[in-house]
Amino acid sequence: MSILVTGGASYIGSYICIDLLAAGYPVMVVDNLSNSKQKALHRVSEITGHRLDFVRADVRDRAALDTLFRKRDSDAVTHCAGLKTVGESTQIPLEYYANNIGGTLTLCRAMAEAGVKKIVFSSSATVYGDPAKVPIREDFPTCATDPYGRSKLLIEDDPTRPVSVGRRLERRLAALLQSGGCPPQRSDRGRPQRHPQQPDALHRPGGGGPTAQVTSIRERLCDPGRYRHSGLHPRGGSGR
Repeated sequence: MSILVTGGASYIGSYICIDLLAAGYPVMVVDNLSNSKQKALHRVSEITGHRLDFVRADVRDRAALDTLFRKRDSDAVTHCAGLKTVGESTQIPLEYYANNIGGTLTLCRAMAEAGVKKIVFSSSATVYGDPAKVPIREDFPTCATDPYGRSKLLIEDDPTRPVSVGRRLERRLAALLQSGGCPPQRSDRGRPQRHPQQPDALHRPGGGGPTAQVTSIRERLCDPGRYRHSGLHPRGGSGR
């Protein structure tokens, strides 16, 4: 099973690539490098000892995506590409809607055309707005209060209806929250940007339990074997 990772050079994206490669999945990364560096992917290869393929492209570029899907078979997509800063989203909201929502719709159309039916969507705890208590449960009501959160929430609600993909697209939504620090082998990457409301005490993903902000159900894709739980792993098969 081959996985396409959009935004794979980002903090979360590169972390996902590490675990995918370690699990035996062939990985192709698509990233426009607007807020990341290709050096991160070189580090991924160094850490895992596995090569990954990289294409510099924007997920809003339909022609580039169509070409990519034609040239490289992909069985599933992990979608991490998008703008991600809460404060900035209040200053340039249209850019966030065009990038995050528009990019996702373009990606879904390209996937439908190529017959790729599985996607893991990287969402955010901001879809819950200002929760009454923590840890946040998966069934808490959503109430995004900023353009960034609203862009994520609209996609979570149903990205299939606006693009007429319907049942052909099997969605696997997962909010991949940034950890409070970096794993030892990636300490050179620096610390991830924090949400203004994010608590200081967060466990590293895969550290044995929920964080102070979100329960394990939304973090299960940050643990080894996450893709078996998410529905991307083929039944009865190995990582490959």
